[in-house]
Amino acid sequence: MRPVKAARFRMIRWVALSLVCYQVGTAQPRAGEVVVRGTYTNADYGYSVVIPERMKATRMSAPAPQHGIVINLDHAALWVNAEYNSLARSLDGLAQTVVDDWFPGDEFRMKTKTPLSLAGLPALDVVLERRLEPGQMGSAHFVVALRAVPGEVGIVYTILVKGSDETAAAQKLFSRIVESFRLTDVK
Repeated sequence: MRPVKAARFRMIRWVALSLVCYQVGTAQPRAGEVVVRGTYTNADYGYSVVIPERMKATRMSAPAPQHGIVINLDHAALWVNAEYNSLARSLDGLAQTVVDDWFPGDEFRMKTKTPLSLAGLPALDVVLERRLEPGQMGSAHFVVALRAVPGEVGIVYTILVKGSDETAAAQKLFSRIVESFRLTDVK
């Protein structure tokens, strides 16, 4: 498999596994999941985030790849994910890849795309929207950043919130996770 197709396949596979294992509103961890509280540190991809008090995240248990975590809310879920990048060369390309891979066929359109910094890395803050029914709009929100790793293909970090009811609480959690994101050494 070519590196570009392999990278896209890995991202799609992880998203599919996430959607199977992490269903919005699931109160209890499922088989193969590990509960995470406090600070989540990922040595494989070199980052950490702080999970707010009284909240829990879940991640896949080993030997599954350790890309990140999900925090389930009543009608939304927040993912923090990292993948090796061999696909996109620009932040705009990465943002489009996230839309294509995480929202296939959802007919989302980019509402806003704003440059920002994620733990010192250049990043894009992207808000998507789509029409659900007459007079209703659905939305999703993500931040994507690319970290250069000498001698490697680099790492893509994605923080994403999506749900049937993206509430102010979901956006507040999203902002807290983005603010708490820190880079660590890559294993």
